[in-house]
Amino acid sequence: MSDQSSPEVLDWQPSPRPPWLSQFNNLALGTGSPAALVSLDAPSLIGAAKSAAGLDDFGGEEWKEGFDLLLADLDGTANLNLMGRVLVRLEIVRSLIARLRIAHAYATHPQIEQEIIDRPVFITGMGRSGTSVLHELLALDPAFRAPLTWELLHPDLPEAEGGMPVERRMAVTDAEHTFWNVVTPEYQTMHDNRADAPNECGEGLLHDFRSTTWGGKHNIPSYDLWLALSDQLLLFSFHRRLLKVLQYGRASRWLLKDPMHLARLRALFAAYPDARVVVTHRDPMKVLPSAASLMATLRWQRSDIVDNSEIVALLFRSYPILLNRLIEDRATGAVPDDRTVDVLYADLMGNPLATLASVYERLGLEFTSEHQNRASTYLAGRPKDRRGSHLYIFDDLGLRHQQVEDSFEPYVNEYNIPQET
Repeated sequence: MSDQSSPEVLDWQPSPRPPWLSQFNNLALGTGSPAALVSLDAPSLIGAAKSAAGLDDFGGEEWKEGFDLLLADLDGTANLNLMGRVLVRLEIVRSLIARLRIAHAYATHPQIEQEIIDRPVFITGMGRSGTSVLHELLALDPAFRAPLTWELLHPDLPEAEGGMPVERRMAVTDAEHTFWNVVTPEYQTMHDNRADAPNECGEGLLHDFRSTTWGGKHNIPSYDLWLALSDQLLLFSFHRRLLKVLQYGRASRWLLKDPMHLARLRALFAAYPDARVVVTHRDPMKVLPSAASLMATLRWQRSDIVDNSEIVALLFRSYPILLNRLIEDRATGAVPDDRTVDVLYADLMGNPLATLASVYERLGLEFTSEHQNRASTYLAGRPKDRRGSHLYIFDDLGLRHQQVEDSFEPYVNEYNIPQET
């Protein structure tokens, strides 16, 4: 019988901050609190967004519940330092501006509502299980359209229709994400945040304040619980609304990705009945330390207090529940098994081109020679650890191997997941 008690997590040791960042955070010492210098109150944020956008219609009220809960947790439990408050204020104002621009797009171009989101393909799976690399490889196929970081974070009408120029949106996005690497240099070994790279749905869902991305970067447990229990169809309603703006005037077959779609597959298929879903699978012994390391690094970027035991406990509790639900839902038909494709991380890393060919076959699509050549060139230009090594080991979790093996045994057996050495 496995020991399901909470793990006794070893102390997580972050990389030293750059000296300039420590000096910057210390600027708040004289005021007693970073909150005295950087406001996260609703009127200030909403006013800043309206002023920047020159607009005042946010397109309904349904976003405000999540917005208010997020602000409460950011001030109540997130323990933000000065840089943390600067970064999250930027992100909240950016999302409010995005809402304003989306609402303006629909108000001035009501024909956007007639756009059809046809047969989208979604990629999901545990975080750090290969969802990003698979997304990027499939996105090389011109038959697909993957949303890029700059258009997810700064959605707008085409420039010819009065939207912000693409060059400006790309430059702003690149500046935002390049700064992450300056604040936390080790982050660039974990994830590539280029403005022109495909990115996940969570970046666009930020604008509806229904995104797990907020919780990945901050300790906001009340908001996270609300989001987990909220109506996921509302989330996908905004998701579709966003895609229609991005698609306006250019028919597309969307290629979408988000690890957290794993928790909402029933709602996904209800919202997109003609969707196909690709699920990646990886040895949990590798996923858990990698995911925990990433979350801890992101939170250290914004807070001087990072509770690694809370992060590990959250992952250790939630992933088996999600994965067992996946098995059950596919067995009962609640998630259509015939529209779900499985990909092993080991296969994707060991023979990516053969894995792509298999995915295309199961999707009923053609893996063209042109796409194969693009994929080969792309892989040759992305050697492993080209930006440095992301260092993580299982023992840092403070979990016993048998404890994890017991919890994930049904999942590992169901999908024949090989153990990584």
